Amino acid sequence: MVRGFLHLFSLRSLQFKFSLISAVVFLVIFSIASYVLIRQSSEFEKSSLVARTRTFSSLATKPLGDAYTLYFHAGSLKFREILRETLSLNDTVPRVQIISVDGNLLFDSNNIDNTASQGPNFKISDPKTLQAVSGDQETQVKDENGDINEVIVPYSDDFGIRPFSLRYFISYESIYANIDRAILTTAVLVVLLFLTTLAAVTFLVNRSILSPLAKIITTARQIREGNLDRRIEIEAKDELGDLASSLNQMTDVLRKNIESLQQVDKLKDEFILIASHNLRTPLTIIKDYIPFLKEKDLDKESLEMISAIATSAEKLEGITESLLSLVSLERDKEPLRKTPEDLVTIVKELAEEAKLQADKKKISFTLALPLTPVQISIDKARIKQALANVVDNAIKFNREGGKVEIKIEVKESELVISVADTGIGISKEELDKIFQKFHRGTDVLTYNYEGIGLGLYLTKIVVESHEGKIWVESNLGQGTTVYIKLPLNSQA
Repeated sequence: MVRGFLHLFSLRSLQFKFSLISAVVFLVIFSIASYVLIRQSSEFEKSSLVARTRTFSSLATKPLGDAYTLYFHAGSLKFREILRETLSLNDTVPRVQIISVDGNLLFDSNNIDNTASQGPNFKISDPKTLQAVSGDQETQVKDENGDINEVIVPYSDDFGIRPFSLRYFISYESIYANIDRAILTTAVLVVLLFLTTLAAVTFLVNRSILSPLAKIITTARQIREGNLDRRIEIEAKDELGDLASSLNQMTDVLRKNIESLQQVDKLKDEFILIASHNLRTPLTIIKDYIPFLKEKDLDKESLEMISAIATSAEKLEGITESLLSLVSLERDKEPLRKTPEDLVTIVKELAEEAKLQADKKKISFTLALPLTPVQISIDKARIKQALANVVDNAIKFNREGGKVEIKIEVKESELVISVADTGIGISKEELDKIFQKFHRGTDVLTYNYEGIGLGLYLTKIVVESHEGKIWVESNLGQGTTVYIKLPLNSQA
């Protein structure tokens, strides 16, 4: 359970990513919708507030103007009483001013209790206000945000005389308070919606998609590891069910194909084994007769034919032994016969045996070997065969007058043998294929090199059976270096 919880909140988890994306999408949609609704609601409330203020101002101007004319100078207490009663009818108008047509401030409700400060002692300087108070129609004044914050209504007495106008200030505090409450409520709902959506999507996605997908992935990994008897059990009838069914069918086909290939491979090995063994007898007879024929008094042409037969018999014997070694190594029929051996001596023997072949192409050998013996527990015959294959390639794929360098380096618990040549090199495309069975390089036909493509494949098997490693570094046209690393942990 803890592992599943940690997996859910892992940034690499598909479940977490899908749930997070879904929650964010819902969050964005909800936020946009909430913003539009709040804005429309605030605009509607502002329009309604302005409409109410205009209605109030049109109804209150005449009574307030009459009260100011009759009572303000005679007795301001009565006027203050009427003003308070009138303003209490509409809380959206917190302030009222009376301004004469020539711009003098006659009264300000902010100073309603200070009668000494009332009177034409302040001149209005705002051009918009001056124009509005001198006009004969209601005027709406907007602030810098485009909101109507003032309504100016002209007052006329019973004789049609218009001595002043009333200036009504509009308050949006109630609307802004509502907007703040709406934003706070929306923020809380956004958080709740995000968490709810995240949990719901996580549950639904995990149950309907990711849980079946996890079964498919787990089974696929087991199939990849070679367990072809595994089946994906999903009851869903959707695309995941189709995928599981397809994988099950693919596994069945793959198992049948592998069994068929194994049977073919077994028959191939048996054929190689039988053919190689059957070739040994006639080859032995041919090789036994060759020395006898050479002792006969034959002409030069006949002796050359016998030498050609001997050379071909040796090549055929080499191919036969390679095929027998292939089957033996692949099936582990012959266990390693490890004994303590001096690797320096083995390399010197190889160099001496390869000298005749190298001399034909005027190739020189350089040995960079330790001065003291390097004792290691190995199967001498197989290691010598593996190294011989590498040295043979270094000569075979080298240029006339080229060089071959064999080096042994001891590094703590392992040693590295390298065989470097100055030959034709290997392309990058070929490097990944050279250890494949029966692989022959693309330049083989061009340079007419012999072989059936088993040398490096057998070498790799021998090295790995000694818990070692083999790899190649090469550039086309610049030579090749083969490295063999063997452990010294079984050093004698």
